[in-house]
Amino acid sequence: MKVKVGSIPLIHSNRYRYEKIKDSLVLNENVRPDEPLQFVVNQDALKILQSIDKPLAVISINGMSRTGKSLVAGRFFGRQSQVFPVSNQSEACTHGIWMSTEVIDRGSHAVLLLDAEGMNHVSSSHNSDNAIFLLSMLLSSTFIYNSKNLTTASDIDQISVVCKLNQSFKIKVNETINSPSEMTDHLPNFCWLIRDFYLNPTVDGRSVTLGQYIINNVLTFTDKFEPTPEEKKKNDLSRMILRTFKSFKPYSLPHIDHNGFDQELDMFITEMLNTSKPKNGFKDGTTINGPILSQMVVEYTKAINQPGVVPSIESTWNNIVSTQKIEACRVSTQAYLDGMTNATNTDIPIEYDQLFKLHETFLSKSLQLFVSKIDNMITDEIEINSLISNFKNEISLNKEMNGEIEIDGGLLYQFIQKNMEKSKKYNQSIIGPMSIDLTNNYFKRADEIEFKDLMDRFQRIETIYKEKSKGPARNQVWKLFLQDFYNQEQQFKTMKNYNQELKEVKKNIQERQVKQKEMDDRTIELQENIKNKQEESQKILKATAKAQAAALAKMSDQIKQQAIEGHQKLKQLEESRNRHDAEMVRQHQEALGRAMSEINSLQSMVSAKIQNEAIQQQQQQQHYNPNPHPSFGNGLGGGQCGGGQLGGYQGGFGGDQGGYQGGSGGGLGGDQGGYQGGFGGGLGGQGGYQGGGYGTTMTTNSCFSGQGNTIGGQMTFDKGETLSACVSPNALDLNFQVPGKFSFQLNNKK
Repeated sequence: MKVKVGSIPLIHSNRYRYEKIKDSLVLNENVRPDEPLQFVVNQDALKILQSIDKPLAVISINGMSRTGKSLVAGRFFGRQSQVFPVSNQSEACTHGIWMSTEVIDRGSHAVLLLDAEGMNHVSSSHNSDNAIFLLSMLLSSTFIYNSKNLTTASDIDQISVVCKLNQSFKIKVNETINSPSEMTDHLPNFCWLIRDFYLNPTVDGRSVTLGQYIINNVLTFTDKFEPTPEEKKKNDLSRMILRTFKSFKPYSLPHIDHNGFDQELDMFITEMLNTSKPKNGFKDGTTINGPILSQMVVEYTKAINQPGVVPSIESTWNNIVSTQKIEACRVSTQAYLDGMTNATNTDIPIEYDQLFKLHETFLSKSLQLFVSKIDNMITDEIEINSLISNFKNEISLNKEMNGEIEIDGGLLYQFIQKNMEKSKKYNQSIIGPMSIDLTNNYFKRADEIEFKDLMDRFQRIETIYKEKSKGPARNQVWKLFLQDFYNQEQQFKTMKNYNQELKEVKKNIQERQVKQKEMDDRTIELQENIKNKQEESQKILKATAKAQAAALAKMSDQIKQQAIEGHQKLKQLEESRNRHDAEMVRQHQEALGRAMSEINSLQSMVSAKIQNEAIQQQQQQQHYNPNPHPSFGNGLGGGQCGGGQLGGYQGGFGGDQGGYQGGSGGGLGGDQGGYQGGFGGGLGGQGGYQGGGYGTTMTTNSCFSGQGNTIGGQMTFDKGETLSACVSPNALDLNFQVPGKFSFQLNNKK
C-alpha cells in the first residue's frame, strides 16, 4: 500500500521558483544568470512546520549527487512510499533542501525528514554546495552522509567542508571557536552511510568492524612532521568528525540489486528512528518544535544570504525565542478572546460572578497554551514566571483602590464594559415601558389619583424589575428611574391624601435619620474599638505565648530533673534489694513520663490556640467592610440612607422589619445581633468582644480547658495519679499526686 506522504521544497536557490500546482521547482525566468546566488524559503513549507507542536527530531540526508539519497529518505515512510522524487537522469532531482509533508510520530516527539541537494552535480556551484551542506547540518539532529562504495578522495574533498565550520558560523557573537569540541553541543549526530559495500572490512589482515575500518583507513592521522597537503586535509577531517559531532557511527548497505538490500535498509532506518532525539535549542534543556524550526530556517537562510556575515547560533536562538514569545502571547490571548466572545455572545447580560467564572476558565486554558509554547524554549523559572505575569496583565490589568482590587485594563476589562452596556440596554427595556405607564396613567392624571395608589403601583414596578432585571447595571438603571420618579414631587402634591401619606413618610424619615446618626457614631466608635482591641490582642497574644512557653519549659525541666533523680533512686533501691520501694519509684517514673507527654501536648495546644486566635483576629479585620454593596429592600424606606444607594425618599429602599439595622446596615447585624454581631465579625454576637476574643473553650482528651488568657485543668491517669495545672501569663501552678504515696507541687509567679 502506497503511503500518502509527499515532500515540498523548504529552501531553494533564487534560480528556481516553486509551482504549487505542479508541486515542483521550475526555472525562474525573472533571475538573470549573472545575478548573485540567493536562497529562498518556501512559505508553504513553513506553514506545515508551524503546525507541528511536538518536539522535533530532524534527520537530514546529504552526500554526493546520484548516490540514491532520496531513495533512502523516502524509505523512512515504508517500502512502497515515494515521498521524495527520484530519477535515473543525470540532472539532479532535488534542488536545495526538501522536507517531508508529514512527520513520523514517535510518541514523545516527531521525526521530520530532510533531503538535501546532491553535491557536485552539473548545475551546482561550490558555494551553493557548501551553503546547503551547512544549512542541513545546522537544522538537523541527525546528519546522514550518504556515499558510494569505499570512500574516495572526492568524498574527502567534499565533506572537508566541516573542517571550516569554525569559519562558517559562531557560537556567540565576537567569540572565536578555538576547539572543535566547543561546537559539539550545537551540531548533530554524524552517520556515514556507505552504499554498495560488499567487502569484508579488514585491518592488517584481520576482520574488524566497519567503524574500525573507517577510523583506520579513512579517518586516520599521520605522524609526519611535515604532512603533505592531502595528508593535512585528511588529518583535519578526521579531527573534526571524531571530535566535533555529538557522535560518529558508520553504516553500510549492499547494492540495491542485492537480495539483502531491503532488509539491511529497513534495519538501518529502524535504528535511526529508535535512536532519534529531539533537536536541542541553544540552552541546556531546551528543544525545538515546528514553529521554532521554521524560524531557524528563516534566520539561518538570511545569514547565509549575506556575504561576509557569519551567523551566530546564540544570537539566532535569542531572535527566535524573542519572536516565539510574542507569537505565544498572541496565539494564547486570541484563544482567550475567542472563548470569552463565544461564551458571552448573547443578547442577555450575565452577572459579574458568572462573567468572572468564564474569565477564570478561559484564562486557565489560554495560560496552559501559553506555557506549552514557551516551556521548551525557556528553562529559567524566574523568566517563565515573569512571562506568565506579563501574559496575565494582557488578559486582566488590576489596580488597588481604597484597599480593593479593581480591573482597569486588559481583555477582561473590555468584556466587563461590553457586558455593562448590554445590561444597561436590557434593563432599560424592562423599566422603560413601566416608566411610560407611570407618566401616562398616574402623573398626567395626578389630580384623579390617590397617593397610595401611586405607591402601590411603585411597589409593583419594583417587584417586577427585581424579578426581570439582569446584569451588573441593574442598580444603576434603577437609580436613574428613582431619580426621575422623585423629580415628580410637584405631581405628588396634587394627589389625593398626599399630605396624610407624606406625614407618615416624613415621620419615618426623621426616625431613620436619628437612628442612622446613632449608628454612624456607633460605627466610628466600634471601628476605633476594633482597632484598639486588635492591637491589645496582639500584645496579649505575644505576652501570653512568651509566658506560657516559659512556664511550660520550666515545668518540663523540673519534671525531667525529677525523672533523673527518680532513676538514680531506683538504681540505688534495686542495688539494696528494696523491691517494694523500687516498685513505687518505678510507678512514679512512669507517671512522670505520662505527665511529660501531656505537657508536650499542652505546649502544642497553647501554640495552636495562640495561632488560631491570631488568624481569627486577622480574618475579622479582613472581613470588615464599612461600605457594603447596596441591595433592594422589601418596601419604601425613608431618609437619605434607607438602603445604601437605593435607599429612602431620596434614592433607595430599606427593609420592612430590619429598617436601618437590616437595610442600611447592609448585613452589619440585624435586629438581634446589632453591631455586636455584625461588626464583631464573629467575635461574639451576644457575648461581644468578651466572648469573641478569648472566651473560647479548648478541650483535650485529658479534660484541659481554657478561659480568657488562662489555660488549666486536671488529668487523671490509669493508676489514680492526678496532674492539675493552671497556666497564665502571670503565674504557673502545678500539682502532681500519687495517692497514698507522694505529691509534687510547683508554684511560680511573675
